[in-house]
Amino acid sequence: MVIDNRIYAYIFAILLLLELCETFLTKEMVFTLVKSVVDWLFNFIKIIIKPKMLLTFGIAWMITNGWSYVAVFLGVYFDNKWLLGVGSAYQAFLWFPFTVEKVVTVAIAIVLSKFLFPKDKKLQDELKALSPSNILKK
Repeated sequence: MVIDNRIYAYIFAILLLLELCETFLTKEMVFTLVKSVVDWLFNFIKIIIKPKMLLTFGIAWMITNGWSYVAVFLGVYFDNKWLLGVGSAYQAFLWFPFTVEKVVTVAIAIVLSKFLFPKDKKLQDELKALSPSNILKK
């Protein structure tokens, strides 16, 4: 199983921030912040795995990533070096740690859900509740 090495950098950054914030924040404040972020993440996952959001996430993934897989497949099938090169180069670029492709994919999925399902008020309200400004409001 391949583990993305960026997770170690994120964990190190969190630990470093907690160490630095220890002089400015109490343990209760840090605990409340971590609990709020974890609750937000669980709400985010519950919304993303709904069928309508999975559909829009799939479309968003095809916009951000899927085309490169299709380009590689067609490049190999038709022996087209240009398609193979462009698709492979984009896929290799996605493995760099500074790419924000996952964030862009989720953002496109949320925007698509607002356009494809505007009458689903429950989904729209849940998406509004995901606003980062709501993490600490409780």
